Amino acid sequence: MSRKQAARARPGKAEVERKRDERAARRALARERRNRAQGEGEHDGGGLNEQLRALGLRLREVPGDGNCLFRALGDQLEGHSRNHLKHRQDTVAYMIQQRADFEPFVEDDVPFEKHIANLAQPGTFAGNDAIVAFARNNQVNIVIHQQNAPLWQIHGTDKSNARELHIAYRYGEHYDSVRKINDNSAAPAWLQTEMLCQNESPNKEAPQAKGERQQPEEGTREEMDDALQKVHNATGCSDVGLIAQVLEAEGSSIESAIFAVFQMKELEKLRIHQTEEGASAVGEEETSGGQAPAESPGRQGWPLGQ
Repeated sequence: MSRKQAARARPGKAEVERKRDERAARRALARERRNRAQGEGEHDGGGLNEQLRALGLRLREVPGDGNCLFRALGDQLEGHSRNHLKHRQDTVAYMIQQRADFEPFVEDDVPFEKHIANLAQPGTFAGNDAIVAFARNNQVNIVIHQQNAPLWQIHGTDKSNARELHIAYRYGEHYDSVRKINDNSAAPAWLQTEMLCQNESPNKEAPQAKGERQQPEEGTREEMDDALQKVHNATGCSDVGLIAQVLEAEGSSIESAIFAVFQMKELEKLRIHQTEEGASAVGEEETSGGQAPAESPGRQGWPLGQ
């Protein structure tokens, strides 16, 4: 075989990258199946998938190869995740330029230079500081979806019409891109928080012809029933009256109502926990005849991501 033939036989850079992504995707899928067996599944009536579905959204999964954050953000920004290394490099360069903003938040007393050197390596997990740097460098807002938690928003700009990139944080270690439920395109994602759940429905009636009698009351009732169902599906709350009150208080915003109900649940858990701790302390005091020792407050019931 000649040198030219050997060169043609060698796989190109794009082919090598594609095969690497396929291997990483298979590993990520195997790990996800293991995690689903532990409780979070697509069809178990709960989990992040159901929560997103209630908002008219779905996950677009990316390989769990340590580059998942930049892959997910790249999918949102460009419609694909192939430029994850460039996004990583640009983010690291921005952090170096704005060192004074990021150095105080490096954890575990790691020198800033070492932290940046590690972050610059492909396959290194990136955290909150990288998300903030990416948002500021690209002048976007990043919205992070988590199971049973309010949206966590990272503002990279003060512009009122800033673009939003929506990603999901799962298993305490992995990021995926978030898309509209019917978006299978290779185009950039264009999601806005206030537009969630306002999706086109195949059962939606055609607009009424001019002069045709309007029926606003029936339409309003159907919209309310739909909103009640979506909040119920996302939160598991069976108190229809409570959901209706929350929707009214939140200006009929389905998303705001969902996270308000989650917060109410967390506060109720915290109240019950504190009540039980108080009762336990009183019981110990009566049993011992003395004062129960003071304990530092636990973290049970704190909203995830706060």
